[in-house]
Amino acid sequence: MICLLRRGFIVVCVAMSALTSLACAAIPPRINAEAKARVQQSVARSYVPEPQLTVRWVESGYGGGGLLGAVINSAVASSRKKDADALAQRLRAQAKDVDFRAQYRNALEPALKQVAWLRFHGLVPDDRPLPLPEVNDEDVRAHGLLTVGTNYFLSPDCAVLIVQSELAFYEQGHSSRAASVSVRYQSEEIGKVEGEEALALWERDSAAAYRTVMNEAVDESSRMARLALEYMGGAGYPGNVVHIQARLDHARGDFGIKDDAVGLDGTVVEENDRRLILLAERTVYSLPKTAIESRRPQANGRGGNSSMVTRKLAGGPGHGY
Repeated sequence: MICLLRRGFIVVCVAMSALTSLACAAIPPRINAEAKARVQQSVARSYVPEPQLTVRWVESGYGGGGLLGAVINSAVASSRKKDADALAQRLRAQAKDVDFRAQYRNALEPALKQVAWLRFHGLVPDDRPLPLPEVNDEDVRAHGLLTVGTNYFLSPDCAVLIVQSELAFYEQGHSSRAASVSVRYQSEEIGKVEGEEALALWERDSAAAYRTVMNEAVDESSRMARLALEYMGGAGYPGNVVHIQARLDHARGDFGIKDDAVGLDGTVVEENDRRLILLAERTVYSLPKTAIESRRPQANGRGGNSSMVTRKLAGGPGHGY
């Protein structure tokens, strides 16, 4: 994890693995040919620990270090969490019938069936709260195991909906990860407003916009899970290799300064007039074209690297997930 100081704020490299505490550098994004050939049957376990939509918030850096700093940061964090929870509750009240867990899993299961090497044999819902238990020998005694940990939330400025998942594969008889990949969906901005004004747009007409965007998020996320797993199993994507600068966090720091755009180097998997699907390192991103501030061909012709640096967020299962 890289920690940098930018514009007076502490920022951190966000790992897409908070649900399983993954040390990404030590675990490859692809299984080797021998392990792939050994797969006879796999069961998927879908973790969605958060039962309802949350709004993320930015952790405080006002206090600095030391005991006094910790007290100050704790007080600021408590206030920000309270405000974020109040905003989330407003939107949840307008969309009580939206069941993300069921909707997502109904889309995920047929997507997993399309991944030939996985030899998918069924999906098991698991909604236990964090911290989640480690995979043990019994979990992989009779079959391979795919864990899919998913979180969904509004950005700290309430402008975009984000759905993120980590997918980790365990070989039969092995309780350590053989490979892992991540996927991240980001919606278009609800409008050029933030906070309560943005939330009001999500709430309008019985949360009509929220329902529409959630449908797209579920469809895109399940499709990206298939694309990421095909990559895990050895598939290559021959698309153009590009460098983009995109706004991912949609947050403001302690002094109200907007987050900077993030640099991503990756391979274009798919794109249309509205969205870009990019494989950058071990993560498949589905981004709106409106979030991309600049784009150019990658000079060395190699994709898959990320300079993703972002603020430390909170407000859901794990920070920054």
